[in-house]
Amino acid sequence: HVEVFLGGGSEGKSVCGARWNKGIVQEFDSYEFSPKSWTLSKWHFCSIDTWLQGISKSFHPEREWQRREWLPGKHSIFS
Repeated sequence: HVEVFLGGGSEGKSVCGARWNKGIVQEFDSYEFSPKSWTLSKWHFCSIDTWLQGISKSFHPEREWQRREWLPGKHSIFS
C-alpha cells in the first residue's frame, strides 16, 4: 500500500492514495487510518523520486530503516 504525502489538511498530514479496495484515488486528511482488510505495522516516509527508481531507503538521519531482500510481485510497478 502506497500513499503520497502532501502535507496539507487541518493537521498537515494529508495524503493522496486509494483505500478500501475500491481503486479510487483521492486526497485524505491524514495518513493515519485503520485498514479493515490488512494490518498496518509501520509507516515509511521516503522520496517519491528514489522510490520510483526502486531505491527503498530512508534519507532522514534519525529515521533509519532496513529492508530485507524483496522481489516485486506480479502486480508491482517494479515487475
